[in-house]
Amino acid sequence: MARERYNWLDIMKLIAIWLMYITHYDGMGRFGILGLYSVLGILFFSSGFTAFTRKDHPLPEFIKGKFISIMVPYFAFCFLTLAIRAFMLEMSVGEIIAWTRGILSGVRNQVPLAAMWFMPCLFCMEIYHHVLTKLLKNCWLVLAVCAVISFWVKMVHEGPEYLWGVEVAGRYLVYYALGDVFSQYWRARQGRPFGIAAKGAFTAVAAFSFYILYVNFYFGLTYFPSLAGIEDAPYWMLSLLTFLYQCSAVVCAMVLGFAFQNVPLLCAMGRMTLVLCGTEQIVKVLVPMAFEAIGLSIPAGGGSMMVLQAFGMMLAAYFCFARPIQKYFPWMLGKFSKPAKPQ
Repeated sequence: MARERYNWLDIMKLIAIWLMYITHYDGMGRFGILGLYSVLGILFFSSGFTAFTRKDHPLPEFIKGKFISIMVPYFAFCFLTLAIRAFMLEMSVGEIIAWTRGILSGVRNQVPLAAMWFMPCLFCMEIYHHVLTKLLKNCWLVLAVCAVISFWVKMVHEGPEYLWGVEVAGRYLVYYALGDVFSQYWRARQGRPFGIAAKGAFTAVAAFSFYILYVNFYFGLTYFPSLAGIEDAPYWMLSLLTFLYQCSAVVCAMVLGFAFQNVPLLCAMGRMTLVLCGTEQIVKVLVPMAFEAIGLSIPAGGGSMMVLQAFGMMLAAYFCFARPIQKYFPWMLGKFSKPAKPQ
């Protein structure tokens, strides 16, 4: 099935990557917490929205296609970053070996590129969802099963340990399934205007979501339990609150996506989030060095200053890497030209 481009969805992905850039700065405080409880929900929801494009593919063909589109870029950007850091920062042989092992494992907190660990996880997640869709046929039933899997993994397994995040993929599977369910609803409504009731419901959900985001930003995860007099909230309660925060972030990102979907530059950047992820560490090393070479420095600071700096780094990644890679090295994005058929 052909894939239609949704500008608002590209903006959602761009917001997630922006939050990721922000979170990976040290000492970001509230902004870091905001990103921690927002990024993955938005990313996996956005990925699930496009799950329909390959639902009819046989499993071996599906796995092959996903390996090319996800894992090939993952390895390409990881080893490109390793090569640049080894050359620029004179890494030792031991450090290079450690980096290589972390890259090959694809395990969260072991992958040297903090922005890239979710890609092996997404590869496994897409396979899980594809198999469940083939078996169960109904998207709502798939969502229910994914919710049970995510909650079960969250309860029984804490901490990534296995190759390519095979168990972490189960932990976040519910967000991917939510994206697929919303995608089916959205595409079924194409061409039909939303009624007053639908608009009112979405406005109410959006207002509630921004309130939840506000609470998360200023008061943290334990605010709602504290209102009920619970000082030491149980793990299952904190897990449900995390789910609420992630879903609220998805809705807020969607609202902002609708608001900025007509800004061409932001949409173009949102379509290149793979490169923005893959080159995060590169630009954070090279841009300050480039400023120093001309006698300038990037002002240090926290909060809003680092938020703006993160967006500046994304602009540098887009213009210096994304556009040239898209034009001259499309294989790094998992795009290989097919040989022409003989006449």
